[in-house]
Amino acid sequence: MNINLSKETRLVLDALAAIGNVVEIVDTEGVYVYCSENSNFANMEPKEMIGKNVKDIYGLTDDTSKVMRVLHTGVPIRDYLMSFVSVATGKRHLWLYSAYPLIVDGSLIGAITVYKPFSNVKSLVDEYEGTEKRKSDFPASVQTSNLFTFDDIIYASAEMEETVKLCRKVAKSESSVLLVGETGTGKQMFAESIHSASSQNSKPFISVNCAAIPDTLLESVLFGVTKGAYTGAVEKPGLFEQSSDGTIFLDEIQALSPVMQAKLLRVLEYKVVRRVGSNKEIKVNPRIITAMNVNPLDYMKAGKLKPDLFYRIAVVTIRIPPLRERTSDIPILVNHFIKKANSSFSRRIERCSDQVLQHFFKYDWPGNVRELQHIIEHAAVVMSEFETSIQMDHLPAMSMQNTPVAVETKAISGFDIEKVVKNMENGSLNIDYKSAHDYALNEFNRQFNRFFIKHALEVTNYNISKAAKKLNISRQHLHKLIQQFDIR
Repeated sequence: MNINLSKETRLVLDALAAIGNVVEIVDTEGVYVYCSENSNFANMEPKEMIGKNVKDIYGLTDDTSKVMRVLHTGVPIRDYLMSFVSVATGKRHLWLYSAYPLIVDGSLIGAITVYKPFSNVKSLVDEYEGTEKRKSDFPASVQTSNLFTFDDIIYASAEMEETVKLCRKVAKSESSVLLVGETGTGKQMFAESIHSASSQNSKPFISVNCAAIPDTLLESVLFGVTKGAYTGAVEKPGLFEQSSDGTIFLDEIQALSPVMQAKLLRVLEYKVVRRVGSNKEIKVNPRIITAMNVNPLDYMKAGKLKPDLFYRIAVVTIRIPPLRERTSDIPILVNHFIKKANSSFSRRIERCSDQVLQHFFKYDWPGNVRELQHIIEHAAVVMSEFETSIQMDHLPAMSMQNTPVAVETKAISGFDIEKVVKNMENGSLNIDYKSAHDYALNEFNRQFNRFFIKHALEVTNYNISKAAKKLNISRQHLHKLIQQFDIR
């Protein structure tokens, strides 16, 4: 385990748990290093969980564990409504779950999870109705204003130009739309933009994450509830009724069970709903926009998606290209997110270094635009207040693992451009002009930093605080540079 928690840190974590949160910390391998006393879902005492892997305790894999996903991607998960059956006890637990990467000195050391347990379906219904907790905690929202428009979609690529053009055309019709795109490509933004450009833009836009709501609750959320349908039930219209004449956006629709798919298909075919506990049919007529982050044809072949439902929702299918297929959008997106980060974190960032941009162009972006935004935010947080350019050491460690190295770097004693050329002629560096240029700049940067920082250390008799003050950088940044350039 590579995390040591101080007594003060444990007191803060215990206090966070004391106000109703379950708090857990794992290292980079998913091994527990801290569990709050109210973490009691694994049929073992919290202290017994320390030193054990989250996958082993809960019967999960790297793909099914949310905290392992955070460890692999470096992208946080916020307010995810999770339904989970414990392998140890067989009991179903419902959690409002968040997980965040723990990053120290630019390196990932683990992750922290903070979640609130829900004991039964009724408490979730109360959450939705707003009688006990905030409505904003529930993974469905009703909006009539402040929605995205097509003008908010930032792009420069021909691929996105064609996608936006198609969406603008579709917005003028009332046809059902299926948006297909990987996680983080902006499906919610496109759905809202289609509604904003439609004739229904003055009517409600309702967004529902189908994967975040258990089937036992989803039917009442979508179709409504009749008073007395179950203990404590009150009369409540469903989201289809609330969105009638407007738009309902069903995200991750592939997560619906076969039973819920059949019920949804009936609503789409006959444009009527029946509230839970009632036989009365209520007419509804919202525009349907759905989204999937998987290939719908593959899901149909596997028997996970009813063909009748697919052909009903996919009158128009629009694929949103992933970021790796539209890398020409990266510079304009980077500038946009830098401006947002400057505003949010009171920074004065001006740009990314050429090396960082080259890294971005080669990276495969599993989290797409959302991941790029989080990486810029991460850089803004770890940079010193005097830095204005995002460098490689400001990026999350996890975002650098899948990127090929552009140039084989070899130590050259003393910066000499003739030596660079000689190495090229000998074939020891199989590189083109641009790569040679980058290589030369990187070598100069290394030599310059080694000389300048070592000189500052010698002048201050290797007093880190005094040297950092002379260099006008933070002590933390100076430590990074000393380690990065192997200065002794």
